[in-house]
Amino acid sequence: MAPIGSLLLLSSPPSSSSYAVLNAAYGAGLTSCFEQLRSQSVTDPSLPATLDVVLPCRDRIGPYGQPRSHAFQDVQRLLATVYRLICIISAKEDIPTTGAGSINARILLLDHCDPTDAENQTAEPSDRTLLGPVIALPTLASSWRKWPRIFALDDDEGKKSLNRYLSLCHRVPGFAAAQQSVQWVGAGSSTATRMALPSVIKHETQFGSHVTIAVGGTFDHLHAGHKLLLTMTVFLAEPSVDQGVQRRIIVGITGDELLKNKKHANYLGSWDERQREVEDFVRLVLNPAPQPESPSSRPEPLKDESGGRKVCVRFGHAMVLECVEISDPFGPTITDESITALVVSGETRSGGQAINTRRKQKGWSEVEVFEVDVLDAQEDEEKKDAESVERSFAGKISSTEIRRQMSEQDIKTL
Repeated sequence: MAPIGSLLLLSSPPSSSSYAVLNAAYGAGLTSCFEQLRSQSVTDPSLPATLDVVLPCRDRIGPYGQPRSHAFQDVQRLLATVYRLICIISAKEDIPTTGAGSINARILLLDHCDPTDAENQTAEPSDRTLLGPVIALPTLASSWRKWPRIFALDDDEGKKSLNRYLSLCHRVPGFAAAQQSVQWVGAGSSTATRMALPSVIKHETQFGSHVTIAVGGTFDHLHAGHKLLLTMTVFLAEPSVDQGVQRRIIVGITGDELLKNKKHANYLGSWDERQREVEDFVRLVLNPAPQPESPSSRPEPLKDESGGRKVCVRFGHAMVLECVEISDPFGPTITDESITALVVSGETRSGGQAINTRRKQKGWSEVEVFEVDVLDAQEDEEKKDAESVERSFAGKISSTEIRRQMSEQDIKTL
């Protein structure tokens, strides 16, 4: 059965992306959302729930025309901390990781500007907010995903954001306001001051623009860490390039053969299942507006240069997602010279170094390596129950822990 979808409109973030500050700003609202969605699951526990969290990030991106790579660390730190906050709240509320009663939270990055502000609307290249992962409010409002329940923060900015969103929704042909219910949730603490970042973000290192970016992983039971990794990979694909240049997102997904010795391997998703999860998530963050493709129009798997499976999904003429089966730690990064950037986590940093060593041996340019945070369970603000949170939090960010929980649940039901 299809998950029940809800939308949460967050206010503009504080200038700091620390856990304490973002918890003060968003913790109450997120907790209220999860409590209400959990109550829904008690009423009908057979239905999983999805919560699409709209997170404004304009202040983190910097001026239009600046390469996305310049803003990578600022945006990923914000995104990582909000995902971490979501995971900790899920653990405290004892919400299942997968299956019945679970809540699948996905963060959508919003280019938060007032749609009545003509200057902001015309200053932006046309494709920057039509193809994500940073989307404009009009794009969100025109989405085919019509959320039956909308949560909004109960403060002045939250009310303005909701009014702007609903105003744009009413302009969409066929919009049925009666099918949407609005619920107010707790706004952030007044100590979480929101203030604009400098209009030009300065970095000691000069970053380049990238149109072909790679990322790799198992992507089993897609969790918050995967969502962070995939969103930031798509974010890095430069939108302000020449219209004739196609952006490529290459996702290396570990083949089934390499995973036979994984813990609780019988609960691993097949390559096809894991590929589809990656594809579905990238579709959401890249392009929430158009109708999804029917199953019959879905691309058939191909074979890449190494003989592994490959699925290509095109988003108009501007972007292509290539999911490639990998059978070694390098994947297409040492067979495709056009790749210029690689996104890794702190846990796989050494893999980026090994890839560049191999590329240098081939006489190729090194890829630029971008790193996302590893989501952990350390939260000094909650020392009194940190141990219990850490035990359950691991299941929210570890595929191995998710499989262990699934195994234990099956044993209990025997």
